[in-house]
Amino acid sequence: MNTKEAWNRWDEGRWERLGESMTPIDYGVLHMKFPAAAIKNARDYGYAKRDEAQNDAPTTEEFVTFAEAAGLDRVTFETYVVSPHREDRRITVEGILIKDATPAERNWIYRNNPDELDEFGGFIRAWWD
Repeated sequence: MNTKEAWNRWDEGRWERLGESMTPIDYGVLHMKFPAAAIKNARDYGYAKRDEAQNDAPTTEEFVTFAEAAGLDRVTFETYVVSPHREDRRITVEGILIKDATPAERNWIYRNNPDELDEFGGFIRAWWD
């Protein structure tokens, strides 16, 4: 199933097989984790706008560019997802999780001033409010 199919199969607040539900916020709105490749596809289909950013976070385009340089399989995004059943439907990246970050990758994360920054078990998690 690709991102476009998943977007069209919204079911009881979860995206089948593409994302892991984290925290329901309100009807049709979820915090979800997605592999970077899924957000790249969502961007390509227009569901995640290239210039969209959560407050002071990097834009979707900046996040995807980072993930492509790092290797899409090494990066997971934390997102804010608004159901396609709502007029304001969208996917907004608000956090990143990367394993075994290189010095350059760490520098990119630190330079973008995340609101939360955690390091554990070889992973870095950064989140922007």
